[in-house]
Formats: sequence, C-alpha cells, structure tokens
Amino acid sequence: MSSEQQAPPTAQASPQASPQASPQASPENRIYKSTVPQGGINDYIVRARDDPQPSAVSSIADGAAVVGRWSAYSGAVVGVIIMIVLLIIGYTSLKDTHTASASMEIIKVTGCNQQSTADGQGNVNVNYACTISVQFTVAHKNYIAHGISVTSPSPPTTGSSITLRYNPSNPVDIKQEASPKTVGWTMIGIGIGVGVLSVGWAVVVSKSKGAAEFGGAMTAVSALHRI
Repeated sequence: MSSEQQAPPTAQASPQASPQASPQASPENRIYKSTVPQGGINDYIVRARDDPQPSAVSSIADGAAVVGRWSAYSGAVVGVIIMIVLLIIGYTSLKDTHTASASMEIIKVTGCNQQSTADGQGNVNVNYACTISVQFTVAHKNYIAHGISVTSPSPPTTGSSITLRYNPSNPVDIKQEASPKTVGWTMIGIGIGVGVLSVGWAVVVSKSKGAAEFGGAMTAVSALHRI
C-alpha cells in the first residue's frame, strides 16, 4: 500500500450566470407589469409583442364605430316608421275620389280670412282662406256648388275662374287639392326610398367597421353643429 496520499479533487468553480439584459420597452417589444409566465421572460416578451395594448387612436375608432352602429340602427327604426306612415298616406291619396278637374266660375264669395306665415328668413307669406260658390259644366251638364273652401295668395273675386277637382260620380263634390294619384305615388316612392336607405345603411355598418366609424364621425359632427 502506497504511503502517498491522494490530494482531494479540486472543486471547480461553477460559472455564474450572467444576468440577462432586460429588453427595452417599445411599442414593438413591450413587457407588461404582471407575473412572468412559466415559459420565461423570452416567452413573455413574445406574447407582449403579439398582443399589444390598444392605442388611443384605436380606442377612439372603436368608440366611433359603436356610435355609428347605434345611430344607424336607431335611424333604421325611424326610417321604417316614416316609410309606413308615408305608405298609408300614399294609399289613402290613391283612394281619393276627386280624380277629375275643371275650370269653374266663381259666382259668390261668402267670406275670407287673411292668414300670414313667416319663413326662416323672416319673409311673411300672406294667403286668403275663403268660402265660395261656383258653377261649371261637365259632360254638357251645368252644375252649381256652394260652400267650397279655397286658399289663394289673393282674395278670389266674383266672375273669375278657378280650377278645382271633383268626383266624377258626384260632380258637386268638389275640393281644392293636388292630383290624388300624383300625391299618392309620390308618397309611396318617398316612403320606400327612406325605408330602403335607412335599413340598407344599418346593414352596411353592421358588416363594415370603416362605415360604422364614418357614421359615428358624422354623428359627432352633427351634434357639434347643434351646440
């Protein structure tokens, strides 16, 4: 047995891990102040980069889109209501029996009331609401009608002519009004147009965020103009 003693093995110094440099915070590489996930800081940095916090501009755009959609949906409801009302008015006008017109001679003016209305520019419009009696000829037959209400810019005079509408089935049933067919189809057309446009715009903003943002911006501008 050797008398020489073996020297104990020298312990190797374990290298100290150099601290990992913390990445600079930037919009592209942001570290959130929360618990680091199990994957380590590198995994956390990747998650922060792939899921950035929303910017102020993005938040404003999202808010505008919400306002735009709300405005479009409420506008669609109002548009449908207006459409229904106009369709009813149009249908009622088409059922009006005063479909014929004739030039009639005024034989008596019972009385007139002056009516004054002002427009938005301060101009005053004066009309006269009068009750008259007329005579006219339809299909070689003479008719006289009394108590007809008319409105004109100047007082009607006896002996002058006026064009009024009457019921062909009862010629003495007379009114001063526009053509029922013209009024009826105009109201129906406008009603359908309002309904289609309002509902169509609501559908567009529900599918397009850009359109919703535009609608929200227009709503904001309109609100500012009313202030």
